[in-house]
Order: sequence, then structure tokens, then C-alpha cells
Amino acid sequence: MHWRLLGYGMFAVEERTSGELVGRVGLMLHPDWPLDGPKVEIGWTLQRSACGRGYATEGAKASLTLAFNVLDLPQVFSMTRPDNVRSRAVMERCGLTQRGELDFHGWHQVHYAIDRRDWPPHDGQVPPTKIRAVGEL
Repeated sequence: MHWRLLGYGMFAVEERTSGELVGRVGLMLHPDWPLDGPKVEIGWTLQRSACGRGYATEGAKASLTLAFNVLDLPQVFSMTRPDNVRSRAVMERCGLTQRGELDFHGWHQVHYAIDRRDWPPHDGQVPPTKIRAVGEL
């Protein structure tokens, strides 16, 4: 639905050598996001076996490139539980900064955001990205 209606959505994350599906990463619209500003989130979900291998960071940076360079969004946010240290580290590696905490859909969340003017991050490290179409080898 997201891709067809909005021109963005989640990407499948595949293990590099086997091609096994190990998660997803991408942009999601949250029309019910209670804070002012854009309501587009960068998010990811990975199998435990894929954590710590750079997939979330690589996919998030590719998604942020899409958000700012193609979709021309003014800002993107991300959220997680306060104790999710790994996700918070991915957000920070991608240049997002903590903006506050709130309760959203019954969960206490910490939220981060990045504005277009702050992209790419100061370290300038945005990896080249190969996005394949479904069925493309």
C-alpha cells in the first residue's frame, strides 16, 4: 500500500550471501503521530541473527537518501523504546538526534529526528546502495 499510494515504504533486507530474508527497513507514514511536523518514520525490524551486522544502518541511510534526495521531505523521525540501545545507536549513526519522549500506541517511546538540512551526516559516510526490484538478481 505505501509504495503504490505514497512512493515509499519498507524494503526487504536480505542476507548478502544466501539471499535469506532477515528483516525490513524503510519509511512509514504515521498519520496519527501526535507531534507537529512530518509524520514519516524511518524504521527497521531484523531477525536476531542479523543484528549487529550493519543491515539496519545501511538500509536506514539508503532510506534517508530516498526521503531527502528523491521525496524532498523536510524531516524524518524514528522511535523506539528507551532501553533499545541498538536501535538508538543506529539512529545516531544516521545523524538523527533525540528530540524527546512520549507515549504512542500504548508504549513509552523515545523519538529522534533529522532535518533535510542535516543530511548527509557530518561524517559524510553514505554507502553506495543497490536497490533491487522484486525478481531481479
